[in-house]
Amino acid sequence: MGKVIEYQFLDYRISTARQVLYHQQEQQVINTKAYYLLLTLVKSHGEILSKDELIEAVWPNQIVTDAALSKQILRLRKLIDDEDTQNPIIETHRGTGYRFSVPVKVNEQFNHLAEEKPKAGQKKKILLVFGLLFTLLAAFYLNSEKPESSMQNMGVHLMVFPGEINSSTMTEGHLKYLVALLENKSSVIAEYPEKNWLKSSNPEELAIELLSQGQAQYASLIHVFTMENKLQADISVRNKNSKIASISIEADEMVELLKQSATWINDVLLPNGGIQAKNPTLDIGFSNDSYALQSYLLGKTELNLGINQDKAKEYFEAAVLKDPSFIQAWYELANLKVNMSDFDGAIGIINTQLPIAVAKNDKDMQFGFYYLEAFANYKMQRLEKSKHNLQKALSLVKENNSPMEQIKAFRSLVFLAYVSQDYDLAEQYTEEQIKLTEDHFPLDAQLGHLFSLKAEINLAQYNFLQARESLNQSIHHWSKNPNPENMVINYGTLNKVNLAESKYTQGIQVASEAAPFLKQSQNEQIKFNFYFSTSMIFNLRGLFDESNIYITAMTEYANESGDKFFYLGAQMLKLHALYVQNKLAEALNYAEAIRGVIERDFLLEETAIYYSWMMLVVSRVESPQLAIKKMNEMEARFPALFTSHGNDMQRAKAHIQVRSGQVASGIELLLQVEEEYRGLGEQHVANYVAFEVLEIMLAHSQPGHQAVINRIDQHTSYDYLLYKLKAQFKAQEGDFLAAVTLMQENKLKANQLWSAKDQLKLESYQYNLNQ
Repeated sequence: MGKVIEYQFLDYRISTARQVLYHQQEQQVINTKAYYLLLTLVKSHGEILSKDELIEAVWPNQIVTDAALSKQILRLRKLIDDEDTQNPIIETHRGTGYRFSVPVKVNEQFNHLAEEKPKAGQKKKILLVFGLLFTLLAAFYLNSEKPESSMQNMGVHLMVFPGEINSSTMTEGHLKYLVALLENKSSVIAEYPEKNWLKSSNPEELAIELLSQGQAQYASLIHVFTMENKLQADISVRNKNSKIASISIEADEMVELLKQSATWINDVLLPNGGIQAKNPTLDIGFSNDSYALQSYLLGKTELNLGINQDKAKEYFEAAVLKDPSFIQAWYELANLKVNMSDFDGAIGIINTQLPIAVAKNDKDMQFGFYYLEAFANYKMQRLEKSKHNLQKALSLVKENNSPMEQIKAFRSLVFLAYVSQDYDLAEQYTEEQIKLTEDHFPLDAQLGHLFSLKAEINLAQYNFLQARESLNQSIHHWSKNPNPENMVINYGTLNKVNLAESKYTQGIQVASEAAPFLKQSQNEQIKFNFYFSTSMIFNLRGLFDESNIYITAMTEYANESGDKFFYLGAQMLKLHALYVQNKLAEALNYAEAIRGVIERDFLLEETAIYYSWMMLVVSRVESPQLAIKKMNEMEARFPALFTSHGNDMQRAKAHIQVRSGQVASGIELLLQVEEEYRGLGEQHVANYVAFEVLEIMLAHSQPGHQAVINRIDQHTSYDYLLYKLKAQFKAQEGDFLAAVTLMQENKLKANQLWSAKDQLKLESYQYNLNQ
C-alpha cells in the first residue's frame, strides 16, 4: 500500500506518484531538476529557503553554483507564469534565498496499487539511473580488450568507405546494405564511418589513419559511377601499409553491383573461405526482392542528398508494399514520418515492427525503433512514455559490443535529450561519445566536432566557464587540420561567451583570429552566429565601422538569398548600435520604420527579439501613458513574449514606473532583473541593466549607487558607460580630479562612442577642477 500525495496551488497540481506537473489537468513539460526544485519550494511554502538549502535538496552531494539555481528558478517562473513582480509566486529575497508565497493545498490518499515511494536519497538514485548505465558502460570498455587484440576471436575487422563524399550513387543506405552483406556471408566484422568524419577528411586518408591506430585490420574503398549506361565500382582493399587488391566491377543494377562487391571483398579477405556463412538463415533486415531493394536505395539517396522527402516516402512505401517483411524499409518510413510530423503514423509502424525486431534479436533495429518512438512521444508531450523508450534504447547501447555503433547511438540520444531541453543528460551522452571516440577512434576532426557540440550544450545551461573550456579543446583538435567552416563555428560560439561575460577585448581578439577563416568560408549560414555576437561586441566598444562590415555582409546575403533571418539579424544589430549610443528616439523611429516588413514577412513567434527590444525603447522614449497602452496591446497580442523574454519585459515595466514617478519601485524591479541575469551568467546584459539603474539614481538623487558600481566592476574590465557614469557621480560629489581622470581614460578607450556631449562634460570637469 502506498501513500499518494498531491500539492495544489492556483491552477497547478503536482503529482508525486507520477512525478509530473499539471496545469488545468494538462501535463506540463518540466525537467527533473526544475520538478524537484518546485516540489521543495511548494513543500515549504511560506518559508524562506536559503540557496544552500535548495541546492542541497535538488543537487545533493554535488558542487553547484548559484547560477545553476538561478537558471532553474527562471525556468520555473516561466513555466508557472510567475510574471507579476508586485505579487510574485516565487519571491526573491536578495542575498538570502527564495520563498513560495501562494497558498498550497495538500491532498493525501492511499493507493493499494501504488508502490511505496522511495526516500529522498533513493529518488536521487533513480534519477541517476542513466548515469549508472554510463558508468557501467565505461567500466566495461576499460576492462575489455581493444578490437585489435581480440581479432582472432572476433574475425576479420573491416571498415568500408565510399570513394567520394556526398555521392548520389554510394550513399549511407548503400554502405549499410554492403556491410550487412559482408557480415552475413563470412566471419568479417564490417563497419562504415560516421558521415561527419568524411566531411573533414579525404576517405582514403581517413582509412589509413584509422588502420594506423589499430582500429581495424583492413579498409575497403568503393567508388561507384556510371559509364556507358552501366554501373561500375572501383574497389580496393588495403591494410595500413599498402593496397592488397583492387578491381573494377560492372552491373546493370545497384543491388547486383553491391552483391558482387561483397563477394569479391570476402574472397580477398578470406581466400580459403574462412568461416563461411556464420548463419546462413540470418535475416539481415534487407529484402531479397530486387524491386523492393532498389526502391529502398532510391529513397535513401533522396534523403542523403536532401532532395525530396515526399519522393523518398513514396520509395519506402513501394519497398514495404512489395516486401512487407522488409524491416529496414519500415524503419526508414517510420523515421521519415517522424521528420514530417506524422507521429501517430510513425508509432503505428513501430508498434508493428518492433516486436519483429525483438523476436529476431536485431538490436540495431530495436534501438532505432525505441529512439524514434521516444522522439515521437516527446513531440506529442507524452513525456513518461518518451523516457521509458529512452531507457530501453540505453539498455541496448550498453549491450552493443561495437564502439562505432555505440557512438552512432549516443549521437541520436544527445539529439533527443537536447531538443527535450534535458541538457544535463545531453551533456552526459556527449561525454560518453567523447570517451568512446578517444578510446577507439581518436580522430581530431571528430573530437573537435564533439567538443564543439558540448560547448553548445554548456551554453544552453548558461555554464559559460565550461563552454569556454570545451571550445578551447575543440579549437585545439580542429586547428591541426583547420577547416574554415569548423573554425568559424567555434569562433562564433566563443564570442557568444565573450559577449555574455563582458569580455569585449577578448572578443575583438577572436575576431582578428577568425578573419582568415571567414574569408575562406563559403557558408553564410555558419557565418551568421559569428557576425551577430561579434557585431554586438564591436558596438559595445564603439567600433561601429567594424560592425558595419558584418551588417553589410548580412544585408547583402539577405537581399541575394531572400533569407529573412539574415535581414532580421542585420536590423537588430543596427538597433543595438543606436541603443548603446543612447540614441533612443532614433532607435524607436528605426524600429517603427522596419515594423511593416517584420509584420509582413515573419510569423509572430519569430520576432520575439524585435518586439522585446522595441518595447524596451518605447518604455524609455514614449510617455508613460502611451508606453503602458502599447505594453498592454503587446501582451494581449503576443502573450508568449512575456514568457520567452520575461526579464526584458520586466525591465521595460521598470522604466515606465520610473517615468511615472514610482522611482523606488522601478529601481527595485530593475535590481531584480539584474540579479536574474547575473544568476544566469549573462554579465553583459546584467551590467547594462545596472547602468540603467545608475542613470536613474543619478537623475533622481537616489542612494546606493556605490554597491551597484562595485558589482559591475567585478564583471567587466572596461565599459564606456561605466566610466562615464562613475565620472558623473564623482563630479556630483565634487571630486572633479577623479571625474577628469575617468573621462580622459574613457576618451582613449571609447572609440566611436565618444561624443560631442562627452567632450563638453570633460571640459566642464576640467574647468571646475581649475577653479
